[in-house]
Amino acid sequence: MSSLVRSANMFVHTHAPFAVRLMREYRTAKYRRAVSQPSTVERFIACAEDMATSEREAGLGTFTKPTRLISSPVVEINNTCNIDCLMCKTSLATRKKGKMADEMLKHILGRFGEMEIIGVELHTIGDPLANPNLRAVMTELRKNGLTTAITTNALLLHRHHKTLLEFRDVCRGMTVSIDGATPATYERIRFGGKWADLMRNVEIARTELKGKIPLRTNTVVSRDNLSEMGLLIETFRDFVDEPSRDMTFGFIGALSPDTTYFDAVNLMPRHTKKNVGCRFVSGTSLFAHIDGRASVCCRDYDGSLVIGDLKTQTVREIWESAPLASLQKAHESGDLKAFPLCDNCHTVDPRIDVAFKLMTKMLLHHNPRQTAGFYQQAIDQFVETFSANPVDPRRARELVSYIRAS
Repeated sequence: MSSLVRSANMFVHTHAPFAVRLMREYRTAKYRRAVSQPSTVERFIACAEDMATSEREAGLGTFTKPTRLISSPVVEINNTCNIDCLMCKTSLATRKKGKMADEMLKHILGRFGEMEIIGVELHTIGDPLANPNLRAVMTELRKNGLTTAITTNALLLHRHHKTLLEFRDVCRGMTVSIDGATPATYERIRFGGKWADLMRNVEIARTELKGKIPLRTNTVVSRDNLSEMGLLIETFRDFVDEPSRDMTFGFIGALSPDTTYFDAVNLMPRHTKKNVGCRFVSGTSLFAHIDGRASVCCRDYDGSLVIGDLKTQTVREIWESAPLASLQKAHESGDLKAFPLCDNCHTVDPRIDVAFKLMTKMLLHHNPRQTAGFYQQAIDQFVETFSANPVDPRRARELVSYIRAS
């Protein structure tokens, strides 16, 4: 039955663009109604109140054997990138660089197909648009009735935008990672990237893809770019359909195994903790490396978090494997010395991340055409409020009043 649903869904996306457009408009209207509800404000204030009265989340917990893939599994079609962003530093990866062979891709998609999944992601420590065989990848996804959504720095979009348009039944969205609103800041953080190239490719996406493939932006917020968040919103809000939904922001995490940059630019040091009990360790999302091995983490730059091999094992066999059980036991105890990548992985308190996403949704929903300065003041006030220890809920309520008073 699920295969029939997938086939029908892809047929509609290919042959009935009017129906797809109506569905997207319906979903946007539904989203707008939801974000307008008092519950959005209540959830935001609840985050502040919870942080004011309770300690950081301990993170420890008990992992149970997964029964299904909750998150979309990730297929590493290539682990190469055209730039070397400071928060990622993919140049530190020691695994062999390259792209996934065609036969390996078919095999991996077959493994995940056994789990009756709907879609896969293609982004790990490489940019999918750096893969010269992207069209062949999309063809194979289509054959398997699978969808994907591209996350990219977009600097190579000029090579692939026609392919994405051709496979819009497969590619259900493209998220462009943008971490600066001026050439100097962007080029410092996205090391090796050029602002002029970004803007040319953003224009290609706007003119060739917008209205046909959903476009989104994602921004990693740090001390390096905090002062440009208002300008970034003002610059790129017309790139997306619904800014409050399609522009997402999150505080920097310790993605790179070298945490020097994270330690220097982390805006929430008082609310940063070791990522014990990491959700990835549950195994409900797997990362298929280019060689077919399965890892639990996107931070696996050296292969030390591999828990199985999809060439010879099914997903269920990997879930029952000793390596996964050992990793889960370490996270349950909090003793991660045997897993150095986990031991130096830190994250901002998830309650702050939830609150920030709620705040930016409210900010852009209620104020879609405000000035850069207006947005900047709200974001600065959020950082000042939630970086304090303890957090003052009264300041959070003042921020809501500021957002809704304009």
